[in-house]
Amino acid sequence: MLGAKKSIGKKIVLLREKKGWSQIRLSTESGVDNSDLSRIEHGNKNLCIDTLEKIYTALGISYQEFFSELE
Repeated sequence: MLGAKKSIGKKIVLLREKKGWSQIRLSTESGVDNSDLSRIEHGNKNLCIDTLEKIYTALGISYQEFFSELE
């Protein structure tokens, strides 16, 4: 089982790639710094709820959708 940070990061990557977006595109759309986004996706950075909300909102999903089937 993955840790929470790794699992959340993996979900962000999956959703981002499903939209065909690069990290830079998601960074631009969400307002999250690209280097921070990279560390989040790799599970190497703690993130606050506000940052996570920016990311899932930019991806066009709700928090319920984000957390459904999270590994």
